[in-house]
Amino acid sequence: MVGITLSPEQIRSAPPEVRHWLEQEIATSLGFRPDDDVARLGSEHLVDLTPQEAMAVYDSVRGMFSVANAFFELGQPAMVLGQGHICAHPLLQMLRHTRLQSLDQLIACLQAIDDVVRRLRADPHATVYVLDKRGYCLTTDLTRTSIGQVWSELIGGRGSRERSGPTREEPVMPPSSDFSLSQTLPANALHFGEDIAPHDPKTATPPPADPSDAALRQP
Repeated sequence: MVGITLSPEQIRSAPPEVRHWLEQEIATSLGFRPDDDVARLGSEHLVDLTPQEAMAVYDSVRGMFSVANAFFELGQPAMVLGQGHICAHPLLQMLRHTRLQSLDQLIACLQAIDDVVRRLRADPHATVYVLDKRGYCLTTDLTRTSIGQVWSELIGGRGSRERSGPTREEPVMPPSSDFSLSQTLPANALHFGEDIAPHDPKTATPPPADPSDAALRQP
């Protein structure tokens, strides 16, 4: 048996078919099944965003508060798979940080980001994320690093152009639908012991009455 060691640069420069196979092998070695959940759709392929491309994507989505938040979540530190080419972002953590109310909304934001990337690259099959039904959003490490660099530029004021912060305009979310790897995760994908349902004021328990109030109402 012969072992082969590849550098991150060699992986990034490999043909899409080879990179897809390597991603599946890395996922298998770490317990992720190389099935449709990781591969998503066969015609789609993960792409690496350069810092310049990441800035261009941000310029396109910065007017949509939730989409911009989801975009910067992809630049957060994440669990690294294999030799560092693929990163795994917990979806529940992304949901909390973006303050969205459902996974449908989060995934709609990710799809909006993909739409921008596909127009930018003139590639209808490019994608910057893949969903895993165990509750992770997978990206390449170069994409994560590039988005993190955009965040650092904006926070540090080192951008070459003046940029205003995201506004409160919300993206139009598509209606909920059955699970597919580009839309909604199955119910058993997110059983992490945490209730992420939105708060319902009708079912909330009223606070205990203040004894002093009762005393004031007595004749």
